Amino acid sequence: MKAAGLERAPLVVRGIIPPADAETLRAEGVAAVYMPNDFAINAIIADIVAKVEGAFDAAPPRRWSPPSLCTPQSHPRDREA
Repeated sequence: MKAAGLERAPLVVRGIIPPADAETLRAEGVAAVYMPNDFAINAIIADIVAKVEGAFDAAPPRRWSPPSLCTPQSHPRDREA
């Protein structure tokens, strides 16, 4: 995700994941792990929204340009000071 410029975006996963693997994912930085038996969709969506808002409120905004519109030489963050 860092290579794609998405390091601030929280990663959320869902699936049939053994509890030990879910803990490993969380320890590695996954923001949330949802299982198929998690049916409270309103609560899940509210949790995801809170995680996204928290991630983007916690860090200063970063300028972004679509990859198709910039090259490494033209992107401000890749220019030498």
